Amino acid sequence: MEEIERVLNADSRLQKAALNVEKSKKEIHLAQVSIRGIEETIREINVKIEISEKNLYGGSVRNPKELQDLQNEIASLKRQRSNLEDNQLAEMIRFEELEMQSQADQAQYSEILTLVTSESSALAGEKTASLATVERLLVERAGLLHSIPAESLRLYEDLCKSKKGRAIAKIDEDSCSECGAPIRPSLIQAARSRLTLAYCPSCGRILFAG
Repeated sequence: MEEIERVLNADSRLQKAALNVEKSKKEIHLAQVSIRGIEETIREINVKIEISEKNLYGGSVRNPKELQDLQNEIASLKRQRSNLEDNQLAEMIRFEELEMQSQADQAQYSEILTLVTSESSALAGEKTASLATVERLLVERAGLLHSIPAESLRLYEDLCKSKKGRAIAKIDEDSCSECGAPIRPSLIQAARSRLTLAYCPSCGRILFAG
């Protein structure tokens, strides 16, 4: 019963699949943040290039050294932009791969969830059947206890305590099933008649002849 409860409440396969789904979501989010960061940096560089080119070609700067500095700055900014665009492309490819992995993880989670739900339903049915059996046996036991004389019931309960819950021994091939002691024919007959309680001469348990 406890094993059934454990399986119903926690399944390592489902937990692992859920962790994979969560991991994929986090990686996709980080990739999106990285792509947005690169895009923002490229926009800032484009603004700087535009300003520098206006200064270079607008006629406001005439000093040769300043013009050369502007050309160098524009060239440097364009190199930075080119590197960032390469990084952006790599991140976009990685983002697509992560999305595909996320879809695969989600599909696997759904598949395992369906499987675990099916298994859990079967286990829940088994649990319900077991509980019903226990309840039926308890009802039958209560009915039997009412039909047993008080003195016999007291002896049975005392034996249960002293024999660790095993108060009754079956007669198996003319021997006690608990201690193996041989049982006399007269005791076997008494156990079969069930008019009085018959006890094993060795271990003292109540004898039962099927």
